[in-house]
Amino acid sequence: MGFLPGLYTGITCRTDPRRLMGGFYLEASQADAALDRLAASTRKHDLWFSFAGGSTSWVRKRLLRQRWSRADVQVVDTSTFHQWDPQQLGRVERRRWYLEQLERSRFVLCPRGAAPSSIRLFETLRAGRVPVILSNAWAPPPFIRWQACAVRVPERLVGRLPEVLAEYADRADAMGRAARAEWERTLASDRVGRTVVDALQLIGPAQAAHTRGQVAFWPVRYRLQRWRWGLRAVARGAVLAAWRRTGRPLPLPLNRDAP
Repeated sequence: MGFLPGLYTGITCRTDPRRLMGGFYLEASQADAALDRLAASTRKHDLWFSFAGGSTSWVRKRLLRQRWSRADVQVVDTSTFHQWDPQQLGRVERRRWYLEQLERSRFVLCPRGAAPSSIRLFETLRAGRVPVILSNAWAPPPFIRWQACAVRVPERLVGRLPEVLAEYADRADAMGRAARAEWERTLASDRVGRTVVDALQLIGPAQAAHTRGQVAFWPVRYRLQRWRWGLRAVARGAVLAAWRRTGRPLPLPLNRDAP
């Protein structure tokens, strides 16, 4: 929940862009040099598109339930695995496998998870692959030229991805190179600081008076949000309890806690 003016990865496109701007994950901008090696790889792209992730949103649930007719599509449910848990068994091997799928892919699906954005989106840029953004509420960080390097697909078209992406077949390689170029221009280690400063300047000091009003209202807003979270948890528990009494399996997997 965005409060003070700034960059946020979890805001939606319905927020005021004069105060809150779509941001990025610093972890993705610094951590894994293996992504740089993928960008320079000449390995053949034998996967048309791929996705590996947990069931943490409705669009991911729909994606994981699809049955694809193409053999060069790989969609894997990793809900039982938590990449960010340092105690997770097989963490290094799983990461190696994920990077291999990324290297093999022409397009990489980046559906929303627990939040509208995903660290996978920025990893894909860094690897020089074409991200396919499946998140209706996503607020694009304005400092990246998304039209040149990414494909945005409405969530309702998740079942038609092969046909949608076929329209970009001739441009996929160029878009992958543009994705890496955008990464180097805005988010590489020698550029990310300047990008943050420039983005914050777009928000500007004109928001100072508005921010003071937000600070005064914050305690009320926070309590309202906590009430909404609590009400949703109670409703979820009641629905699940009623459903389990029927003895029928759940039609969709429950959300995983990790994004």
